[in-house]
Amino acid sequence: MRTHLRFDYDKRKDTRKSFSDRRIPVQCETVGHHFTAILNNVSSSGVFIETDQVVGMGQEIAMGWDFPDSGNSVMATGEVVRSEAAGLGICIKIFFNNCSS
Repeated sequence: MRTHLRFDYDKRKDTRKSFSDRRIPVQCETVGHHFTAILNNVSSSGVFIETDQVVGMGQEIAMGWDFPDSGNSVMATGEVVRSEAAGLGICIKIFFNNCSS
């Protein structure tokens, strides 16, 4: 069951970059569950992913995605802080850049 919360978008502390028109797949993993979502927007402190998967508030999630234009890969861990019909808001705990030597 989805929790519908009113979210005050004006209180965000970081600027977000929208990718809603790009359809960038995000590989997601929670305890015992793996699924693919779509990256909607990203900031230095969080992401919103489009998915119909139900993930509980406070649940930890690992994610990975590639930015097609730059070829950069990103991996991150975070906590689900918002759940709505359109997807999940995730507060990023750690960003990992995929660096090659």
